[in-house]
Amino acid sequence: MKVNSFLRAMMLVYIVSGCAGRVADPVIVQQQGDNSMTCQALETELMLIQQKIQKSKSETGKTDTNVSVAISGFIVPLLFIDLNKVDKIEIKAYNKRHNHLMIIANDKQCDIKGLVIPELER
Repeated sequence: MKVNSFLRAMMLVYIVSGCAGRVADPVIVQQQGDNSMTCQALETELMLIQQKIQKSKSETGKTDTNVSVAISGFIVPLLFIDLNKVDKIEIKAYNKRHNHLMIIANDKQCDIKGLVIPELER
């Protein structure tokens, strides 16, 4: 009887653990119309990318919390651990888009300063 209860509990944990986290939704690096963007439009898009990267980087601070929850050994909190690296995947995609747009801005000789994205930590 104890084995049956244990198996049921493990099945429940397995099923519910599939709900933890989210799926990565990386930005498309090269989008239609990029080459026809004006310098002002490029600068605006680059600023938006910076904001999104900063927001994603602040969300990656969840890792420390996840580790402490895992160490605590409780089964129920383990269901809410985000095991995906979706934030890092999305940040890498934003970095690639930023670089793509900066190449276009340089080709158009746009005067865009101060829009440097720091490298993603490994």
